[in-house]
Amino acid sequence: MTKLLKTIQPTTFLIGALSLVGLVSVSACGEESNALEDRVLTADEQILADAIENRQYNMKDMGSAFKNIKDEVRSGSDDRTLLFYSAKSVQTSAQSHEHWFPAGSGPELGIETRALPEIWLQHDVFVAGVAEFIDESNKLVTAVQSNDAAVHAEQLKRTADTCKTCHDQFRSPED
Repeated sequence: MTKLLKTIQPTTFLIGALSLVGLVSVSACGEESNALEDRVLTADEQILADAIENRQYNMKDMGSAFKNIKDEVRSGSDDRTLLFYSAKSVQTSAQSHEHWFPAGSGPELGIETRALPEIWLQHDVFVAGVAEFIDESNKLVTAVQSNDAAVHAEQLKRTADTCKTCHDQFRSPED
C-alpha cells in the first residue's frame, strides 16, 4: 500500500480527494432524500443493507451467466467452455440463493429493493421455488455438457422459467 501511495502524484491525490468531496456535496444537496440516507445505520441494519447490495450484485452476475448461455444457444457457436462455466455459475447461484434473502432485508429497511415482503410472508413457497431452481440448474449443467444444442436450449428455458415463476410472485415490477 505504501508503494502504491508513493506512485500517486500529490496533485493527482489532491484532485481525487477534492472530486470526492464535490461528489459528496452534490449528493447531499439533491432535492430527493432517502430516509435511510438521513441517519446512521445500526450494525444490524448495515448487515442487512450489505445483504441487499450483495443480492443485487449476485442477481446481475447470474443474469450475465444466463445471457452467456442464451447467446451461445442462439448463435450456435457452441463454446463449450463458456456454456459450462456459465451453467456452473447459475448452479452455484441457485445453491446459495435462499441465503441471499435474510429476514429484514426487504423493503421495510428503506433501501431500494425489488424483493417483495411475500418472500418472508410465504417463505415455504419461496423455499420450494428455490429448490426447484436448484434442481433445474443442476440439469442445466448436465445439459450443456451434451453435444445437443436443442437440449441446451430446452433446459435453459426450463431453468429460466423457474426464475420467472419466482419473480412473478416475489419481485416488484420495474418502474
